[in-house]
Amino acid sequence: MKPYKKITATEAYKEYLIARQTIIDSAKGFKPDWKDNEQVKYSVSYDYYKNKYFINEQGNYQDFGVIYFATEEDAEASLKNFPNEWEILREWGQR
Repeated sequence: MKPYKKITATEAYKEYLIARQTIIDSAKGFKPDWKDNEQVKYSVSYDYYKNKYFINEQGNYQDFGVIYFATEEDAEASLKNFPNEWEILREWGQR
């Protein structure tokens, strides 16, 4: 078991910002066009009952602060390649 490392609130926020930017970068610069209802947008959510992430398909409604992906494959790749960063975002959202 790893020893517990105590970090300051500033260090935790820095860790969150780096994780968030890493995930934003994994979206490959995708910018949703909210005026285009035909454009499918993908985001990631967490199911606490099933204890796993899942990918949402959205078209015409926007959640604030959410990172969107152009394809389901991009969202899946982000989850696969950056599991620690997704955990940091999820844990930060519980504060």
